[in-house]
Amino acid sequence: MNITNCDADIYLGGTVIGEAKGNWRAKSFTISIGGNEVAKVSRKTGALGHLMDADSYHMDIVAGVDTVFISMIVIGLDEIYHDED
Repeated sequence: MNITNCDADIYLGGTVIGEAKGNWRAKSFTISIGGNEVAKVSRKTGALGHLMDADSYHMDIVAGVDTVFISMIVIGLDEIYHDED
């Protein structure tokens, strides 16, 4: 498991419906469903650009996309690629 890559297929049943692709060490990645980018995810930073909490994320989600579904994908990836303390 290479933490600089977080390429993962997203399945619905046995069918691949999308993917998450990016850099997990930087916690910066995109989520695509059906070939369309539906979310951009990055580490949350403070006003001066300093990292907040390692488990805080900023998510830009396209209007009409289920925010809970995207959040579940992010939580799942966080569990798989969790930073060790």
